[in-house]
Amino acid sequence: MGKTTIDIVALYRTLDSVRNEKGLSWRTLAKEIGVSPSLLSRLRNGLKPDTDSFATIVRWLGIPAERFFVGGAQEEVNPHDDDDLMRQFVPLLKAQKFK
Repeated sequence: MGKTTIDIVALYRTLDSVRNEKGLSWRTLAKEIGVSPSLLSRLRNGLKPDTDSFATIVRWLGIPAERFFVGGAQEEVNPHDDDDLMRQFVPLLKAQKFK
């Protein structure tokens, strides 16, 4: 089994989609998730989050963490498949209660 890593691009794109859907600034999104704005900035720059921050983000998104794994047993999943991501993501957005 190969090394498994986090697909930062897919994670950031997902967060950006949610942010746009909710009409939030990055700072407000960070507050809603419970992470620092600088963490989201680091993601934008391709840096990986620590495990606690990653867990906090994926739990808030309501998407299994494995969705953002690349390598190892998950290689058959293409995390850059935007159509697949949207198919999984749209029901989650519809389920969100907007303020």
